[in-house]
Amino acid sequence: MQYLLQRASRILTWPLAGLALGISLPILATTGALAGEWCADEVEVRARLEIAIENFRQIRVFEQCDRTAVPALVATLNDEDLAVRSIAAAALANMGAAAKDAIPALIATLNDNHSFVRLTAANALGIIVMGLYDAADTSEQLETIQAVALTVQQALHNTDFEIPKQQIDKILRDIAARLMKPQK
Repeated sequence: MQYLLQRASRILTWPLAGLALGISLPILATTGALAGEWCADEVEVRARLEIAIENFRQIRVFEQCDRTAVPALVATLNDEDLAVRSIAAAALANMGAAAKDAIPALIATLNDNHSFVRLTAANALGIIVMGLYDAADTSEQLETIQAVALTVQQALHNTDFEIPKQQIDKILRDIAARLMKPQK
C-alpha cells in the first residue's frame, strides 16, 4: 500500500471536491512528472490511471474504521508528502462522524501550503459535521454540534471553498430550526 501511495503521489491526484460527492475520476496533475515520455503512451497512461483508481478505492476502507484510527490519520495530516496529507483528510471524511476528534487538526490543515490539501480538509470538515448533525437526537447534541459548526464556519470564512461553506451554513440553519421547534 505504501508503495502504491508513493508512486501515485508522484504522478497524479484527483479533483478533491469530488471526494465529498463520491466521484472517483482521477486526473493527471501537474507535478513535474508529466514531462516524462510516458505521457504520450496510451498503455502507460492507462496503467497509471488504474493505480490511481485503485488507490482512490482503498480510501473507502476507512469507512469501516472507528475512532481508534483517528490519531494515526491526524498524524499523517503533517506528512511531508501532499498526497499523503490529502488522502489522510479524505480518509477522515470517509469515516464521517466517527472522525469528530480530528476537527481541530483539520481546521489547522486549512492553512496547508497546498490548495489540494486545504480543499480536502475543508470537504472533510463539512462531511464530518454533517454526519454529526445527522446522528443528533437531542437538543443538547444539537447545541454541541451547533458550536462545532460555528467553529468550522469561522475557520472556513477566509477560504474560497464554497461547497463546504454552504454545507455548514445549511447545517446551522437546520439546527436553528430544529432547536426552535418544541420538543415532543
